[in-house]
Amino acid sequence: MDTDPSGEMVRFWQAAASPVPVLIVGGGRWGKVWASVLSGAQESSKHLLIAARTDPEAVRVWADSDASVDHLVVCESIAEAVAQREELAMAIVCSRPQDHERDVLEAFRYGLHVLVEKPISTTADSAMRMLLESQRVQRKLVVGTEFAYIPALHQCAHEWRLSARDSLEVRVCWEDPALETRYGSSKSRHPEVDALGDLLPHAFSIFRVLAPGRDFRVAGVSQSGDGQSGWIRFQDPRSGVFTLVFDLAAGKRKRCVEVAAGRDRVVIDFNEKRSSMTVNQRPHTLDPRLFPLTSTLRLQWGAFITSLCEDRQQPEVDPSIPALIQLQRELESFSR
Repeated sequence: MDTDPSGEMVRFWQAAASPVPVLIVGGGRWGKVWASVLSGAQESSKHLLIAARTDPEAVRVWADSDASVDHLVVCESIAEAVAQREELAMAIVCSRPQDHERDVLEAFRYGLHVLVEKPISTTADSAMRMLLESQRVQRKLVVGTEFAYIPALHQCAHEWRLSARDSLEVRVCWEDPALETRYGSSKSRHPEVDALGDLLPHAFSIFRVLAPGRDFRVAGVSQSGDGQSGWIRFQDPRSGVFTLVFDLAAGKRKRCVEVAAGRDRVVIDFNEKRSSMTVNQRPHTLDPRLFPLTSTLRLQWGAFITSLCEDRQQPEVDPSIPALIQLQRELESFSR
């Protein structure tokens, strides 16, 4: 983005504090993470409901033991949640990827706007059905790609005017230790989605911030036999090269973005809650307005609320979704 991003990011942060009812669909690790993030943003969990089909009692035990979500209402279905809170208008779908289509379409039937966690679905065809239905029923559909809201990414794009550069090289390094514990439980990938399918939305969302408006295409992929390491590369007609390299059995966690911008080499480290930046190996100061914005999930939620307020009459299609579905389709062709 060429305009100063700080004001918009602060606006998203503030919007996330709006005390609006929210239905979280899925009682697994990500459902609990979202409940904790939203209760922190709203300073209460009294407006939050969670639909946990698989083991609602376990979710109730968790909620009772965590003071930050002590008012969370645990339901066993979307229908039960809507019956309890008729003013519901928004849902976050973070169930298993194989259940995303079912849950998103059901949420639409109850008139809810939906933020669905990545990957949007297990196949491009399934994702397209969700997009077409959102248009038919005029409900907002957004894909949850939280790393598109890393403050340092937006500052980098603005300071170096990356959108105006024809030739741009970007590399994302994504490393996780095996059996990593995050948010109080072990990270695990659902078997219906491989590492490339899981990381594709993150790669796209990061590259799209740094190079908005590009017509990305999957130029190549590689994945080890055990699926634990590999890379995916995008190209676009303006000679840019964008690569994500991953290792899911590394010695330690590492998250960084390397940008070759003219003579400068910018590295954005987003391994911790607060991102940081170096330029030619020297620390680069983050805009002080962005420094307090330490939760990308909160920023993402604030952006979702803001988009709904701006599209009150007829929700517009998020242009990133058709592009992401096309990339998913191209990845599927590489995997055949």
